[in-house]
Amino acid sequence: EGAFDEGVAGRSFRADKKGWIEYGDQFSYERNQAFTVSAWVRLNAEGGSPFGKMEASANTRGWDVEFHGTKPSFHLISQWPANAVHVQGQRDLPVDTFLHLAVTYDGSGKAAGVQMYVNGQPEKTNAVVDTLTETIRTPEPFSIGRRGAAGAPFGGRIDDLRVYSRALP
Repeated sequence: EGAFDEGVAGRSFRADKKGWIEYGDQFSYERNQAFTVSAWVRLNAEGGSPFGKMEASANTRGWDVEFHGTKPSFHLISQWPANAVHVQGQRDLPVDTFLHLAVTYDGSGKAAGVQMYVNGQPEKTNAVVDTLTETIRTPEPFSIGRRGAAGAPFGGRIDDLRVYSRALP
């Protein structure tokens, strides 16, 4: 399932909560490694995770970007919720239009090390959980259209996904 449709940079992946792409053991970051993820996303009200690398174990170990409704979240998890970082945007983002979301992480292991940008502008965030001290690495495949075996299928479109092994300024 899933299909390709008009996008921003080309054709976008239309997940529709039905399909995903597994990309193997890519982007297996540790909590002390900085990285940046960005993509054009077109939300619908159902939210879900446009991409991530998270296992369906009791720990829910890994990392992801997830929309709780239309509020963006970023998770770094060793064991949920006791050993994790969860940073969430304060506002609901618009649906049915492409917007650019970027999340940078500085490798500090702290919620303060996470920054979100929407259409190039800093987004106000809240630190929901800030207790990470252990590994977030998992062999779970990186997935587009959900966050790995932990599910949370995405109900929108994803285009021009980029991952960088550094925190972009």
